[in-house]
Amino acid sequence: MEFISTNYEFAHGRKPKGYGRWIFKITGTDNEGSYLTEQVEATGKLAEARRMAVREFKASSNRIKRIVRVEVEP
Repeated sequence: MEFISTNYEFAHGRKPKGYGRWIFKITGTDNEGSYLTEQVEATGKLAEARRMAVREFKASSNRIKRIVRVEVEP
């Protein structure tokens, strides 16, 4: 899983960290060539919020087998 924060860093001038309301753009695949990307919101410390967002994303689409990319949105 790739974690990308460049858009956030460009908008805020610093790396994302700490507690907050986070928006993630998550891309997953079914390992058969199909990809799905959705935005998911989560509140909490960054690492906890990312885990919650990934769980919610996987639960909303039962065909997703692997998370490819997680981006923090500004």
